[in-house]
Amino acid sequence: MKKLLALLVLAVAVPVHAEVTFTFDDGSRTQIDNGYPVLFHYHYPATIYLVTKPLGHDDWYMNWGDVKTLELADWDIEAHTRTHPHLDKLSHRQLIAELDGCRADLKWHGYAARHFATPFGETDPAVQRELKKRFVSVRAGEVILNELNYENKLSRYNLSTFALTESTDLDLMKRLIEHGTFEKRWLIFMVHKVLPDGDPRLKNEPYSVSVSKLRAVVAYCNIQGTKVVTVDQYFKAHGLEK
Repeated sequence: MKKLLALLVLAVAVPVHAEVTFTFDDGSRTQIDNGYPVLFHYHYPATIYLVTKPLGHDDWYMNWGDVKTLELADWDIEAHTRTHPHLDKLSHRQLIAELDGCRADLKWHGYAARHFATPFGETDPAVQRELKKRFVSVRAGEVILNELNYENKLSRYNLSTFALTESTDLDLMKRLIEHGTFEKRWLIFMVHKVLPDGDPRLKNEPYSVSVSKLRAVVAYCNIQGTKVVTVDQYFKAHGLEK
């Protein structure tokens, strides 16, 4: 928390516009049923990192028709492995199967999968080597605002993020948006389950967020005039493609 508060009082000017990205992990049905309508109301896109093997085979997850709905709303469809394992615990063969299998699943359905999010935010040098061979960027889990500096450098294989959950203070999230707007930085929110207001699971599942809290954060971006983009849009707009 001290590190985060320190970041909020920094003042480092950078030559880009402030931008916010909402990223959704896994592909749960709650995201299409409850999260998508919130962003659609403001005509905002988002990035979704999909666990591909259970899509259409497990009711907890959305199906490929749902993914198509997101694509048509300008969402960015990206990779999050086939089965959501701890990548740093896999053999090399298992790691390759997870990465290439996920990419193949997405390609079969028409998605290039240029960006990746690590399950559990975990990685190691061996995992990083394979990710760099396959993806333009990797989103991790550290709480830092990404900065595109004067040399147009970004830690593309360690994109930081801020978890948007029910337990996170709403005023703090608003301050992060204000901070990003003031300093012209790129802020990435990470979202998992989006549950109806009053759902008892909000008290027990640490990575869940209510519809009303998600709506409040998205609406505040609109009030601030902060540009909302996908991960791929950000990289293309700033000439950061490989």
